[in-house]
Amino acid sequence: MRGIHLVLLSAACSAAATFSEAVVRFPVTRPEVPLSAQDTIVALSIREALVHGIPDFGPGPQVVVEYRRDVVSSHALPQIDSVSFFLLDSIQLGKLGDRVGTFRYLRPVAPRIHGDTAMLGIASAVGFKRTRYAIALLGGGACSWRAVRRSGMWVVDTVLGCIIS
Repeated sequence: MRGIHLVLLSAACSAAATFSEAVVRFPVTRPEVPLSAQDTIVALSIREALVHGIPDFGPGPQVVVEYRRDVVSSHALPQIDSVSFFLLDSIQLGKLGDRVGTFRYLRPVAPRIHGDTAMLGIASAVGFKRTRYAIALLGGGACSWRAVRRSGMWVVDTVLGCIIS
Protein backbone atom coordinates (compact mmCIF):
# COMPACT_ATOMS: atom_id res chain seq x y z
CA MET A 1 0.00 0.00 0.00
CA ARG A 2 2.85 2.37 0.84
CA GLY A 3 4.38 1.83 -2.62
CA ILE A 4 1.16 2.92 -4.32
CA HIS A 5 1.07 6.17 -2.34
CA LEU A 6 4.67 6.95 -3.29
CA VAL A 7 3.98 6.32 -6.97
CA LEU A 8 0.91 8.56 -6.88
CA LEU A 9 2.80 11.31 -5.04
CA SER A 10 5.67 11.05 -7.48
CA ALA A 11 3.32 11.31 -10.46
CA ALA A 12 1.55 14.33 -8.96
CA CYS A 13 4.82 16.16 -8.27
CA SER A 14 6.19 15.54 -11.75
CA ALA A 15 3.01 16.85 -13.41
CA ALA A 16 3.91 20.53 -12.82
CA ALA A 17 5.96 22.06 -15.59
CA THR A 18 8.66 24.65 -15.11
CA PHE A 19 7.82 28.21 -16.13
CA SER A 20 10.04 27.97 -19.22
CA GLU A 21 8.45 24.69 -20.30
CA ALA A 22 4.92 25.99 -19.79
CA VAL A 23 5.24 29.45 -21.33
CA VAL A 24 6.71 28.21 -24.62
CA ARG A 25 3.36 26.53 -25.34
CA PHE A 26 2.08 30.04 -26.09
CA PRO A 27 3.15 32.01 -29.15
CA VAL A 28 5.95 34.54 -28.73
CA THR A 29 4.73 38.11 -29.34
CA ARG A 30 7.23 39.99 -31.44
CA PRO A 31 7.47 43.74 -30.78
CA GLU A 32 6.18 45.85 -33.65
CA VAL A 33 6.68 49.52 -34.51
CA PRO A 34 4.67 51.79 -32.17
CA LEU A 35 1.59 53.31 -33.79
CA SER A 36 1.01 56.06 -31.23
CA ALA A 37 2.61 58.05 -28.43
CA GLN A 38 0.79 55.75 -26.00
CA ASP A 39 2.42 52.67 -27.56
CA THR A 40 5.84 54.32 -27.21
CA ILE A 41 5.23 55.27 -23.57
CA VAL A 42 3.86 51.85 -22.57
CA ALA A 43 6.93 50.25 -24.20
CA LEU A 44 9.06 52.65 -22.16
CA SER A 45 7.39 51.49 -18.92
CA ILE A 46 8.01 47.83 -19.80
CA ARG A 47 11.64 48.64 -20.66
CA GLU A 48 12.09 50.44 -17.32
CA ALA A 49 10.66 47.43 -15.46
CA LEU A 50 13.02 45.04 -17.22
CA VAL A 51 16.19 47.13 -17.26
CA HIS A 52 15.96 48.92 -13.89
CA GLY A 53 13.51 46.60 -12.12
CA ILE A 54 10.34 47.02 -10.11
CA PRO A 55 9.52 45.55 -6.69
CA ASP A 56 8.64 41.87 -6.59
CA PHE A 57 9.46 41.14 -10.22
CA GLY A 58 12.59 39.37 -11.39
CA PRO A 59 12.92 39.64 -15.16
CA GLY A 60 14.17 36.70 -17.14
CA PRO A 61 14.56 35.80 -20.80
CA GLN A 62 10.82 35.05 -21.06
CA VAL A 63 8.49 37.82 -19.91
CA VAL A 64 4.72 37.54 -19.67
CA VAL A 65 2.78 40.77 -20.20
CA GLU A 66 -0.96 40.90 -19.59
CA TYR A 67 -2.88 41.89 -22.72
CA ARG A 68 -5.06 44.86 -21.84
CA ARG A 69 -7.25 46.16 -24.63
CA ASP A 70 -6.53 49.80 -25.48
CA VAL A 71 -3.38 49.71 -23.32
CA VAL A 72 -0.89 47.14 -24.56
CA SER A 73 -0.42 45.28 -27.82
CA SER A 74 2.55 44.06 -29.83
CA HIS A 75 3.04 47.72 -30.84
CA ALA A 76 3.64 48.64 -27.17
CA LEU A 77 6.42 46.11 -26.51
CA PRO A 78 10.03 47.30 -26.41
CA GLN A 79 12.65 45.76 -28.66
CA ILE A 80 15.02 43.92 -26.30
CA ASP A 81 17.11 41.25 -28.02
CA SER A 82 17.58 39.12 -24.89
CA VAL A 83 13.83 38.93 -24.06
CA SER A 84 10.97 36.93 -25.56
CA PHE A 85 7.57 38.47 -24.80
CA PHE A 86 4.35 36.54 -24.26
CA LEU A 87 1.32 38.83 -24.45
CA LEU A 88 -1.43 36.80 -22.74
CA ASP A 89 -5.08 37.55 -21.98
CA SER A 90 -6.77 36.57 -18.71
CA ILE A 91 -7.80 33.13 -20.00
CA GLN A 92 -4.27 32.36 -21.16
CA LEU A 93 -2.86 33.60 -17.84
CA GLY A 94 -5.16 31.11 -16.08
CA LYS A 95 -3.99 28.28 -18.34
CA LEU A 96 -0.37 29.17 -17.67
CA GLY A 97 -1.05 29.12 -13.92
CA ASP A 98 -2.70 25.72 -14.23
CA ARG A 99 0.43 24.39 -15.94
CA VAL A 100 3.13 25.97 -13.80
CA GLY A 101 1.56 27.07 -10.51
CA THR A 102 2.70 30.47 -9.28
CA PHE A 103 4.41 32.92 -11.66
CA ARG A 104 4.84 36.68 -12.03
CA TYR A 105 3.82 38.87 -14.92
CA LEU A 106 3.65 42.55 -15.89
CA ARG A 107 0.48 44.69 -16.04
CA PRO A 108 1.11 47.97 -17.89
CA VAL A 109 -1.04 50.94 -16.91
CA ALA A 110 -2.52 53.35 -19.45
CA PRO A 111 -0.30 56.45 -19.44
CA ARG A 112 -1.57 60.00 -18.96
CA ILE A 113 -0.12 62.18 -21.69
CA HIS A 114 -0.16 65.98 -21.52
CA GLY A 115 1.77 67.54 -24.38
CA ASP A 116 5.45 66.64 -23.97
CA THR A 117 4.99 65.12 -20.50
CA ALA A 118 3.54 61.75 -19.55
CA MET A 119 2.88 59.82 -16.36
CA LEU A 120 3.47 56.11 -16.85
CA GLY A 121 3.40 53.06 -14.65
CA ILE A 122 3.53 49.31 -14.51
CA ALA A 123 2.70 46.68 -11.92
CA SER A 124 3.82 43.14 -11.34
CA ALA A 125 1.11 40.62 -10.59
CA VAL A 126 1.02 37.03 -9.41
CA GLY A 127 -0.54 34.31 -11.54
CA PHE A 128 -1.41 31.04 -9.89
CA LYS A 129 -3.11 27.71 -10.41
CA ARG A 130 -6.88 28.03 -10.49
CA THR A 131 -8.77 25.99 -7.92
CA ARG A 132 -12.39 25.58 -7.01
CA TYR A 133 -11.67 27.44 -3.78
CA ALA A 134 -11.68 31.21 -3.70
CA ILE A 135 -8.26 32.54 -2.84
CA ALA A 136 -7.33 36.17 -2.30
CA LEU A 137 -3.62 36.87 -2.59
CA LEU A 138 -1.80 40.11 -2.20
CA GLY A 139 1.46 40.33 -3.95
CA GLY A 140 3.34 42.25 -6.51
CA GLY A 141 4.80 45.67 -6.85
CA ALA A 142 4.48 48.73 -9.01
CA CYS A 143 6.39 51.79 -10.12
CA SER A 144 5.44 55.03 -11.80
CA TRP A 145 7.56 57.53 -13.63
CA ARG A 146 7.36 60.86 -15.39
CA ALA A 147 8.60 60.91 -18.96
CA VAL A 148 9.26 63.88 -21.18
CA ARG A 149 9.70 64.21 -24.91
CA ARG A 150 13.14 65.55 -25.79
CA SER A 151 14.19 66.02 -29.40
CA GLY A 152 11.25 63.84 -30.45
CA MET A 153 12.12 60.95 -28.10
CA TRP A 154 10.33 59.96 -24.89
CA VAL A 155 12.69 59.53 -21.91
CA VAL A 156 12.08 58.88 -18.22
CA ASP A 157 13.30 61.82 -16.17
CA THR A 158 11.77 61.15 -12.74
CA VAL A 159 10.86 58.12 -10.66
CA LEU A 160 7.57 59.08 -9.00
CA GLY A 161 7.55 56.11 -6.67
CA CYS A 162 7.43 52.36 -6.22
CA ILE A 163 5.40 50.18 -3.87
CA ILE A 164 5.22 46.54 -2.91
CA SER A 165 2.07 44.89 -1.63
